Amino acid sequence: MQIREIDRVSDISPEDFRKNYYEPKRPLIITGLSNDWVAKNKWTWDYFKSIVGDKTVGVYNNTRAGARVLVNGADDYIRFGDYRT
Repeated sequence: MQIREIDRVSDISPEDFRKNYYEPKRPLIITGLSNDWVAKNKWTWDYFKSIVGDKTVGVYNNTRAGARVLVNGADDYIRFGDYRT
């Protein structure tokens, strides 16, 4: 087994990616791809509360499913906007 460090770039041309990573099937970490996405700054808790805060959502625990634990059932239902309050 050979362990190699994975290259990391913040920008790469499609041609370089194809030639140096895609075709030889080498992994690559590309950082900062979401920096220019509108959602990065727009999707805040307050934003979602403003558009769906009144909607009822299921609340689930992290207990493993078993003979006495429902697999698909919510433990409770609350308004989305009340989740973090």
